[in-house]
Order: sequence, then structure tokens, then C-alpha cells
Amino acid sequence: MSTSSHYHRTLFERSPNAIAYHRLLRDDTGAVCDSLLLHVNPTLERFFQRPASELIGRRFLEVYPHHSERTKRFITSLGEVSKSKKVLTLNFQVQLIDKWLRTTIFALDDNTVASISTDITKEVLQETEFKGFLQSNLDMLAVGDMTGRFIRVNREFENILGYSTDELEGHNVTEFIHPEDMEATLTALSTLQKQTPLASFTNRYRCKNGDYKYIEWRSHPIGQYIYASARDIT
Repeated sequence: MSTSSHYHRTLFERSPNAIAYHRLLRDDTGAVCDSLLLHVNPTLERFFQRPASELIGRRFLEVYPHHSERTKRFITSLGEVSKSKKVLTLNFQVQLIDKWLRTTIFALDDNTVASISTDITKEVLQETEFKGFLQSNLDMLAVGDMTGRFIRVNREFENILGYSTDELEGHNVTEFIHPEDMEATLTALSTLQKQTPLASFTNRYRCKNGDYKYIEWRSHPIGQYIYASARDIT
């Protein structure tokens, strides 16, 4: 076996992503109606909790018999990429294994498609939690990471400070703090990093028009995230 073949085999077998090769099956009209699983890696075996011997050589609709709209969309997508030769990424819930997967599919030739899937269940559940928190009341609500970077903010930030959510999410809170309040803000952030809640903390926050407003924060760290509510007390 050549060095490159060895690397390809090792990548396939050790990848943290679930990889499968599909041979397309077509109906009398030429439309893709199913696929035959040609090869799967150990990660896919773990996802489906079935050995490769029970997957390879079987039709996809035998392995995954839930004929939902998501299943139909996946089969249709296999046909689309074989025809267009484009790369397509889908997010969907796999009820059989109770997981959300982000799957990228692309054609290897006219009748063979590869799929690479990543488990995004935790990401989806976290996003659902964020949405529930941000919609819980009329305060300014934000979810940040332990560095002070905004991950999600609600619309009340725009109403109070003038920034859209896109202008805040991904940015650090320190980018908007009055210089005289920076040291106290960093001290407060350090406290949160120690998993200690802050019942009340006030600093001056720069609005989009350049003015500053006094913002009172109540912040609670949970794991790697900081959940904060705030209000304008100017």
C-alpha cells in the first residue's frame, strides 16, 4: 500500500465524522429513488449503533425505514449532487438514532455519492435554549462566552442602543465600554469566569450614535456561557 493510500485509509477509519459511500439506485424514469451503502467508517457504525456488516450492501431505506419528508429530501439531494456535481450541506433530525446531523454530500462519479455527517445535537439543543432565554421577557438579554464575546442578543439591544443583532453578535462587550469603566468591567468578567454570578453591575455602554448610556447588568455563568439581562438606567 502506498503512503497516500495509507493516509486515506487512516483518515477514513479515524475521522470523527461519519462517512459513507452511496451507490445511487434509480427508478424507471431515471430518478434516484434509493441508494446502496458501499462502505461506512467506524464513526457511522457508532452513530447507528450497528456494525458495518449490517449496513454495507443494504439499501439506505432499509437501514433507515422512516419514510419522512426529511428522508425523501435526503434521497432527492443524492440525485441533485450526482447531476450538478455541486457540494450540498443539510441539517436534519435522524429519529432512528435520536440525533441532529449536519451532512455534506458530493458526487464521486455519476452514480456514486459520498456523505460526511457531524453530530450537531448539542448545538441544536443549545440554540433552542438560547432562543427560549432570549424570548423570556422584555429586558435586554444576551448570551456570551467566557471571554465576553456576544453569542446571541435579543432585539431589545437594538431598541436601547441602536445596534442590530449582527453588529453585536461575535463582538466582545469590551469594544463598546466607556474607557473609564473598562477596568471594572474586566474585573466583573473575571468574577463570572470563576462561575460566580453578578446580581448587579453598572457600566456605560456606547450607543451606535456615539452617546453613552448607563446599563445595569445581572449575569449568571453556566458552564462555558454567561447569561445576562440588562436594562437602561440612564
